[in-house]
Amino acid sequence: MASTLLITGLTLFLMGTVMLAMDAQHRGRSSLMFALPFAGASYIHHFWSDVWLPALLRVIGISVIVVSVAVVVAQDPQVLEQPRRVFGVAIGGDMVGSKRAEINTFANSQEAVLLAIRSDDNPLLTGRLRGKPFTYKQARLVNGVLSVQQGEGFIPEVEVRMLLDLDPALITNERKTIFVRPSDDGAPELQITWRDGQDGIPHSEIIRSGYQMELQLTRRDQQTLAGFLQVILPDPDRSYLSGELTVRTNYLRYVKDRVDLTWDHPDTLEYVGRQYLETQFPENTIRQLKFRDTRLLMSESGGVSTATVELVNGRIEQRRLQFDRADIGWAVRPGAMQVTVLQEAGDNTLRLVQPGATASRSQTVVEVPPPVTMAFADLESLNGRSVKIFQRDGRVREGVLRGIRRNRLMVESIVEGGTVELSFAETDLSHLVLASGQQVLLSGVEPAESLPAAQAATPEAAPIAEPEAEQAQPESALKVDDSSLYTQLQGKLVTITSRDTRTRTGVLTAVTDRELTLTVRVGAGNLEYFYAPADIVSIKEAGR
Repeated sequence: MASTLLITGLTLFLMGTVMLAMDAQHRGRSSLMFALPFAGASYIHHFWSDVWLPALLRVIGISVIVVSVAVVVAQDPQVLEQPRRVFGVAIGGDMVGSKRAEINTFANSQEAVLLAIRSDDNPLLTGRLRGKPFTYKQARLVNGVLSVQQGEGFIPEVEVRMLLDLDPALITNERKTIFVRPSDDGAPELQITWRDGQDGIPHSEIIRSGYQMELQLTRRDQQTLAGFLQVILPDPDRSYLSGELTVRTNYLRYVKDRVDLTWDHPDTLEYVGRQYLETQFPENTIRQLKFRDTRLLMSESGGVSTATVELVNGRIEQRRLQFDRADIGWAVRPGAMQVTVLQEAGDNTLRLVQPGATASRSQTVVEVPPPVTMAFADLESLNGRSVKIFQRDGRVREGVLRGIRRNRLMVESIVEGGTVELSFAETDLSHLVLASGQQVLLSGVEPAESLPAAQAATPEAAPIAEPEAEQAQPESALKVDDSSLYTQLQGKLVTITSRDTRTRTGVLTAVTDRELTLTVRVGAGNLEYFYAPADIVSIKEAGR
């Protein structure tokens, strides 16, 4: 409004002045007499009947200019010191502050301390900024910047940003404390942003020194920090903040303390991916989980990310995830995950020495824990451990324990470059050996004498001879007349043709008297097919 009045007044004044100058020029008088405010007063008085209109325009213009200046001063008294602020309202926000703020008496006064202590009664961070009450709505610590906001809009009502250069990943359960005194040099920069209540235009203020701050942070969970903040600012409005706050370490959006899965941000994709991957492994078996190259593909209503999963047994996998955007939010696309094994489980540099043997200089003697005896159901406690499975028929399988399902022991193993799950009944097992060499004996089951545990745990042990029936097997399709052939092919990649003329290729993961289980890899998962021996027309090892 003030700018409009000022422009209107100047326009009327200039119009009246130009009209008077033109009239004087026609009468042979000098037009420069109207350059000064009262120089042309005698001319206007003498020819009033002809020049009353331009003279009136000049008077009205001057009056409007005076009114506009009064309005500007009433709205912003600082315009008397900074005349350029007259046009600052029309062109946008302003930036105030200096590189080094002066240390005033309030930042060190007893009044500031009493105000901060009085605010401690409120568990939430509260205070006063620019003469108005402040109550924080959310706080984040991302890329070393701590931001505290009032309001939930894209542009908050008030925001205080602190350039701390602090990595939230380094904050543990041990409390991290930062102190800043008004006289400190090199204090973290503070940026205060607020919106004007009348026009909603954002304004900013920068404070680089002269303030007092105490910040305490500790780890609450993987994505949240708990802390206490107290800031006393060196401004004439006696601004301060004090109280407890909850700090998020990402850009996730929360609705009633729950993650909003509809929020389109890479952090949302990584959160969904983390929740999904944690269900793919037994509890407490993931040591570290990192994401990289997370991108939104909004034109395809999807997204991609690459996760590196490190397990407690040393196995490292890289999983390529794809995401879909639905009405209920983001979700992992089923059957589209690609798995690449970067490092196998176990420590291959360890060598076990049999009791009584003499270790050479190239060997490392490792003390093997004594054997333990466990019930079949108690093997669930070994989830995520790398083991060797010794079967009663003499075969040995290696993999990672994945628990017990349907009274069968599940083991994840690498076969033909892919990951499959093998299942073993209790009657199939002789004993187990952990990566440390410790034997796990089963209650009521005697280990097979032909396979000493020490020999099986030694990497240099001679390989177990294949049964003669398998060695003599021709390359043609195996017939179903001899049921022992099924057992010989367990754990191998085979092709089965059934009576319905369907042919499937997969890993023969389980063999019982009543059925055979064929695991076929589909996308990032597996499908299991069950065959009765009478339904199988032929079975042969794949590639033959």
